Amino acid sequence: ATGTAGALLSLQSALTYRIFVQFHDIPAGRAWELEPTGSRANATPIVIDSQIHGTSWHPNDDVDWFRLPIPQRGILSVGLHRPDGIGVTEMRLTDAGGNELAAATAEPITNNAFVSLNVLAGTYYIQLNPESEDTTNEYILTPVLINNAFHNAVDTILGRDSELIVTLDWV
Repeated sequence: ATGTAGALLSLQSALTYRIFVQFHDIPAGRAWELEPTGSRANATPIVIDSQIHGTSWHPNDDVDWFRLPIPQRGILSVGLHRPDGIGVTEMRLTDAGGNELAAATAEPITNNAFVSLNVLAGTYYIQLNPESEDTTNEYILTPVLINNAFHNAVDTILGRDSELIVTLDWV
């Protein structure tokens, strides 16, 4: 990958310092948030039934945005997992107009947040706001859309051991 990286160094004494900088590629097989994502206009695209990884580059001021297209009506569930979180991260789900639809907070003890609600087809945004978070803490964001449910069972009451199949579709 190519790009530009900058560093600001402020020396407090006349000593000579040697500084090593080593860049690593993003781990293969993982999707990562793209910086800058501090606004809806720069939101990282994310798709249903995927996982995206990210970090908070600043304990309080690195707001991450994600753009999520929903292809059809259903139940949208979004999970946030911060395995080593030390602060608080608030997750907000908004519609294309910026209206907040749901919110949840990942606390230091559980390190998880979860929202679930009925949605129509359209574009939605997920906003992550850290507070007192470690800048090396990684998080995983997972959106899932449930648009039908299928269940089968043996009916022992009405049909005497006949199979009962129920399918629910959102239309």
